[in-house]
Amino acid sequence: MLAYSEFGSGPALVLLHAFPLDRTLWRDVVEPLVAAGWRVLTPDLPGFGESPEIVATIDDMANEVAVLLNQLGVNSAVVGGCSMGGYVALAFAAQFPERTAGLILVDTKGNADGDEARANRARIARQVLDSGSTAALAVTQADIMFSAATKAQRPEVVHWLQDTIGRQDPSGVANAQYAMAGRAEQFAMLACLHQPVLCIRGAEDALASAEDHARMASASGDGLDVTVADAGHLVPIERPLDFVKHAVPFLMHVRAPHC
Repeated sequence: MLAYSEFGSGPALVLLHAFPLDRTLWRDVVEPLVAAGWRVLTPDLPGFGESPEIVATIDDMANEVAVLLNQLGVNSAVVGGCSMGGYVALAFAAQFPERTAGLILVDTKGNADGDEARANRARIARQVLDSGSTAALAVTQADIMFSAATKAQRPEVVHWLQDTIGRQDPSGVANAQYAMAGRAEQFAMLACLHQPVLCIRGAEDALASAEDHARMASASGDGLDVTVADAGHLVPIERPLDFVKHAVPFLMHVRAPHC
């Protein structure tokens, strides 16, 4: 079973972290979400953090989330994910629509990778496996993932990112790259889901575009697309109060007693 942290009581809210991080991505948003009346579950996805087992695909990761919910007696949940976690959230909704009370998609995409993106993922996977380390990846990701304001004003968050990446298992990181490269497009699924969808994107996100998010929101029958200023690819850690400001009203909209 996935390693996880659990906070609060009430309807279940599952939050899935970005690549190549772990469940500490959500550390600054948990308390206000619990105060809003939610049981917050933050797993480490397979191969990351304290979840050592490595699985082959994004669909496998989503199935592991379902296994965790089974173990915890959770029939349905709002599922949120940032970046790679968003891919897993979408895959969960595709496999288990009846268990998905709503989706929160943060700095992520609904499309499949193109050839160039798949080649870049394979390059990164080979790099971490050949070096046996995620140290080089930790150095490059801050520039890619964070906004200018985060890098200039929040050095402690930059250090957190580098430390978190640096302690990840290279095999888990490499496998996740191949898993993401093989993921399916999810726009048709969103059109059929019939559950509310909130898309949150940092205005300076260099990896998930405004077009990516608008397309996910418009594909959904009940989709909302919001942008957070002075944030890049990791809104929950860069601008946690803004994340909560958008997430809590959405959760009030979707809250159901059977979660």
